[in-house]
Amino acid sequence: MKKLWFTSDLHLNQKNIIKNISPWESRHSLRDFEDQNKMSRHIIDKINENVRVEDDLFILGDVYFGKNINLLQEYMEAINTRNKHLILGNHDWLIIKNFKESRKLFKSINNYLELNFKFPIPGTDFDKDKWEGRAHITLCHYAMRVWNRSHKGSWMLYGHSHSSLDDLNLRNNQESEYKINQYYTNTKTMDVGIDNAFKVLGEYRPFSFDEIYDIFEKRENLVIDHHDKKTED
Repeated sequence: MKKLWFTSDLHLNQKNIIKNISPWESRHSLRDFEDQNKMSRHIIDKINENVRVEDDLFILGDVYFGKNINLLQEYMEAINTRNKHLILGNHDWLIIKNFKESRKLFKSINNYLELNFKFPIPGTDFDKDKWEGRAHITLCHYAMRVWNRSHKGSWMLYGHSHSSLDDLNLRNNQESEYKINQYYTNTKTMDVGIDNAFKVLGEYRPFSFDEIYDIFEKRENLVIDHHDKKTED
């Protein structure tokens, strides 16, 4: 059975995100590599260690930094899976500018995507038993406050924020931001970027569907607007 994998904010070839050469004052989520080439190679190797050729890999934006379309092509061809899906981020301007060439590098390119996915419930035999699990997943580069069917337990996966929305220590001197972030870390939405993966999993690699499922099984299905489980829209 092929697997679904989710990641974001690879920032391949970007210097500023590397701790020892970055000019940024803020050190949150900076990566400890010798240079951007070592970082890019490490991230691609970690993807290939986990994602098989037949698996689906959803990259939720900011895949590459730079002006060299040939280097982007080299990076994407080095990722083994045939099924790379890109959700565009704010830094994916090179891909948008060279859209005809970029379409050859990905199975799909979207600004936003929703998935309806059936899966075997853990503990059942996926070869013999009927697949009873169902997930509706919203994918976007940016976090949402509400999303389609969020009141019915659907998922919302995002990137962009480099784990800062889930980091309750980052701005805990501001009570309102702390309370908002604390609330959302208990709902079925999360940052799937590799910086959050490093914090949660200890590796710069994608999250698998099963890993996210296990995380969300411990969370609540909270409703913050007029919707409830009986609402049709």
